Amino acid sequence: MGTLPSESCWLFIIKTDSYAGNFEREMCGYVAGGLGECDVGDEQAAEYMAAFPDESEDELWDRFVRVPDEHGCARPVSLWGPEAQDVAIFLAERPTDELLARFRVRARVFAAGHTTCGIPDSVEILGFKLVRYIVVRKESVDEEWSPTS
Repeated sequence: MGTLPSESCWLFIIKTDSYAGNFEREMCGYVAGGLGECDVGDEQAAEYMAAFPDESEDELWDRFVRVPDEHGCARPVSLWGPEAQDVAIFLAERPTDELLARFRVRARVFAAGHTTCGIPDSVEILGFKLVRYIVVRKESVDEEWSPTS
């Protein structure tokens, strides 16, 4: 499993048969228009924006929850699942059914045309999940004293 969100959010998970560390940020850009501070996937995010010009940059920015990776770079996506073969896109709100259908279609298109370092790379989509990720914070009083203690 990759980076975990510190706040409650929705996860759109794309299950694949390949190690996703070679393409998760590009896939997020292509599938949902998501981009992190590192700008990896910017070409794919630009393709998304060109395909859906009715979505403003503000709408796209607000769609995602960005989670710091191990280097402190905030990203809207992470590796997920056994052997890091899945891609988890962090979303601030539950996507509409129409948007979820779009994400699934675009994920299949991305996988079919994926390349690594210019070399065609076979990525098979094994399925999709929408997960409500809930962060629970608990407080436990260890000791308490009166004003005169």
